[in-house]
Amino acid sequence: MSRLLKCGREAPARRKLGSEDLEAIRSRLEAYLRERQLRFTEPRWKVAESILLSGLHLESRDIVSAVKKRDPGVGEATVYRAIRLLCDAGILEESHQSASGRTVYEIADDEHHDHILCTDCGEVFEFHDEALESLQEQTASNQGFSLVGHRHVLIGKCSFKQQKGKRA
Repeated sequence: MSRLLKCGREAPARRKLGSEDLEAIRSRLEAYLRERQLRFTEPRWKVAESILLSGLHLESRDIVSAVKKRDPGVGEATVYRAIRLLCDAGILEESHQSASGRTVYEIADDEHHDHILCTDCGEVFEFHDEALESLQEQTASNQGFSLVGHRHVLIGKCSFKQQKGKRA
């Protein structure tokens, strides 16, 4: 069942990870920690699992809330350290800045995408546009750069409205 936003638009689908995905990520995290002679701990995994199961774009304070809901015994400092560790391990990545200027995190993904942030509801929509990607490459080249990456966030007000039960 889809979730409707205040404007009447359907909320974007959440990224769903299955048990095989979680096991693969857990193995990656264990290997990363072993290489650095760090311990794999349940509190670290609870932080990772809370993020992975949400499938959302989350600010650190949202991650703290999600972890606390699952296990009140995990301290806030542990959550913040785990977020940094998960980013370093390539499991989590900084996505963009929220409208309030806070860093938003998402599950690291091999498939490149950009974001549209709705200032009305705060929802984050992912998109990929090949024409935009080509234009960015061309622009970088014209300026004498070889593009190695980018973060593209469009910020806007939702123009999707419902009028008398019909979409405009």
